[in-house]
Amino acid sequence: MKEMRSINNKLGCTVLCAIMLVWLSACMSTETANLEQELASATDRNSDLEKHLAQYKSIEEKDATLKDKQKTFENHIINDLMAHPELIPYSGAVGGTPFFFEAEIMGGWKEGKTYGFVYARAEDGHWDAELIYYFIIDENNAIIWKLVASDNGGNYSAYTE
Repeated sequence: MKEMRSINNKLGCTVLCAIMLVWLSACMSTETANLEQELASATDRNSDLEKHLAQYKSIEEKDATLKDKQKTFENHIINDLMAHPELIPYSGAVGGTPFFFEAEIMGGWKEGKTYGFVYARAEDGHWDAELIYYFIIDENNAIIWKLVASDNGGNYSAYTE
């Protein structure tokens, strides 16, 4: 009888272990399925993010290209003005030679823009002037300058040509 109980106990333990293994296997299958579903979802999300990143990089590259074009445009305009000191409406004092020492395009820039205003400062070593010019880029890409206003030490002048 003891042997029978021992066999029954061993059999009961075996059956219990088998049931537990089946239960654990089912749990693991469910967990594996859940993990596989999460992985698929994360993979899809990653793919979407990679597409957005590629679009962002494309926009960023276009923005950098436009900024380069803007800088090139601004440099071209400013360099042209700096090369024309004869546009300064004041004569040199005590042997000084008038020259531009600072200039910047006023307002925004957009591709294809062919006109605008430039704020500039000029001097000859004895006086300092602030000037506003209007520019037009003609069909031959030449820049035409018109003085709009100037101030040389409180002597403000407006030009209306």
